[in-house]
Amino acid sequence: MLSCYETEPSRLLPGAREALERLGAAGLAQGLVSSGDGSRVRREIRALGLETFFGAVVCGGETARRKPDPEPLLLALERLGVPPGETAYVGTARGRAMARSAGALAVGIPGGFPNREALAASHPDVLAPSLDEALRALLR
Repeated sequence: MLSCYETEPSRLLPGAREALERLGAAGLAQGLVSSGDGSRVRREIRALGLETFFGAVVCGGETARRKPDPEPLLLALERLGVPPGETAYVGTARGRAMARSAGALAVGIPGGFPNREALAASHPDVLAPSLDEALRALLR
């Protein structure tokens, strides 16, 4: 199963690149925290041409503890030089728990993933119906 997942190419959701561009233009530092294998995640970032957007990338195995523990997010924030209280984390239900534990705002965007109900049940600080709505909330 994992080998199939590793061969499936990653694709950006519609509007994702534009959202990253708008956040960068607003002067907001951006990082990526993933439970995925670092070599795969970084390879996908390069393949999608996203290297310039992320000032910090923390992947699975780079910290002693994984999501939902706040350690990966806190490491990314340290690398970015951004305090948790000035941070918004956009992600999954597990990410919401990590963000809340770190002291960051948790933003959820239901997607095509099978965890939509888990995301809503995790009660993120902001549950935006779309990427565009989440972006508007973040830029306010």
